[in-house]
Amino acid sequence: MKAFWKKYRLRFLVASVATLLSTAGRVSGLVNYSVTDQWIWASINFASVLFFWQVFGGIHRYLNRVLPFYDGVFIRLAAQFACNWTLLGSIHWLSLYYLEEHMPVKLNIIHYTMMFMIDLVTALGITLAFTASYFFNRWKESLVKNERLEKEKSRMQFHHLRNRVNPHFLFNALSALDGLIKTQPELASRFLQHLSKVYRYSLQYEDRDCVSLDTELGVFKHFTSLLEMRYGRALHISLHLTPEATEKGIVPLTLEMLTENALKHNRVTEENPLYIRIFNSGDELVVENSLQKKKTMETSNGKGLQQLQNLYSYLSDKPFVIEGEDGEEGLFRVKMPLL
Repeated sequence: MKAFWKKYRLRFLVASVATLLSTAGRVSGLVNYSVTDQWIWASINFASVLFFWQVFGGIHRYLNRVLPFYDGVFIRLAAQFACNWTLLGSIHWLSLYYLEEHMPVKLNIIHYTMMFMIDLVTALGITLAFTASYFFNRWKESLVKNERLEKEKSRMQFHHLRNRVNPHFLFNALSALDGLIKTQPELASRFLQHLSKVYRYSLQYEDRDCVSLDTELGVFKHFTSLLEMRYGRALHISLHLTPEATEKGIVPLTLEMLTENALKHNRVTEENPLYIRIFNSGDELVVENSLQKKKTMETSNGKGLQQLQNLYSYLSDKPFVIEGEDGEEGLFRVKMPLL
């Protein structure tokens, strides 16, 4: 019922307004109708508007196929107006031919002139209304299409970013693994197990836009285990998340990427350990780290966070906020909506 009303409500509204205007015109016009006649004519008017809506809509759709607007807007408008006026006038005057003798008064030149002008204005209004509706719908479709293309572009950029981060992380992980194999083979075995689970997750969810935060945390623990083996006391990562937050969604590998971003841009030493804190504030996830920028930066185009931000903008109406880039607070903070 809701779908039916949503589809046809405009037609019923237009039919109702047209019926009221027509009734008002008869009440204040030259012809004196009885109450019964008014109800009869109101019903006829209402049904006629709905009928003509379908008929004029059919003409509009037919001309869209045989004489589209891109072949010439003015030619198309003239053709549609001529069709509408011919049809409207034919039905109107044909009905008058059979019903004139039942009219309470004899029609004169004034009545015929008014009906001629009404048909003319009505046909023009119908033509302009369907034309405006056509271009408005095309405009809406173009907006939806552009938004879809932008979203797909953002998704592809994000996937490209993940594909770039993964080899970078893998290279560092394998370098650390090489050292462990020679000195601590048992630790190297655990290291390899954690690494395989991280990459299994990356492959399993590479085409997904969203996973539960609980799922993300399950793999993030393996990721942090790798980092602890690599950095030891130089890195401190803390998690403070409510049970309600873990049921929400997140873009896969978001925590891993933000952690890698912090490691990439900051010094990580036992003398100056890097602190990364992950917590939620209601439906907002916050990832912040102490700010101790490297003197020499690794090669970066600076678009990683921007691409992540773009993707979140299509998945949620809530903002993705980056704070602390100026370093005044000594903290770098990313706030994102839980999906």
